Amino acid sequence: MRVPDAFAVHRTRRRARLRVPERRGDAAFFERLADALRAAPGVIEVRADPRTAGVLVRHDGELDVIAAHATRSGLVTWREQGDRDVLAELRERMRATDAELHARTQGRWSLDSIAFFALLGAGLFQVASGSILPAGVSMLTKAFSMVEHREDDDTG
Repeated sequence: MRVPDAFAVHRTRRRARLRVPERRGDAAFFERLADALRAAPGVIEVRADPRTAGVLVRHDGELDVIAAHATRSGLVTWREQGDRDVLAELRERMRATDAELHARTQGRWSLDSIAFFALLGAGLFQVASGSILPAGVSMLTKAFSMVEHREDDDTG
């Protein structure tokens, strides 16, 4: 299993708030992480909440030393919020959601098919409402271009 990232989402001179979104709800993990952080030099208090995937660290030491200690624990890789690749995370979550949807519907539905029908329905609604240009045509064009791109992907 991959070591999850712990993002420093807020920090002051004596406090740091982390998030470990990949382990949300995992009480055992957050208990181990809190114990590991308590052992770091300069740590005064650690409070972890698995429901929010958050960890509050009160300290009087150097946060860089605490971050290095957390990473050495092997439980997390400490990152600053700016290090987070949000688009890569979103793509991965979309792929996982699409795979789960595909599996649960035995191949009948995908995120692409839902998007197609949503655009098709919205486009037809706009046309029926008299908003043919630009809204209706734009949505219908996008819906049918999805089919065209899908056929290219299937044959290529």
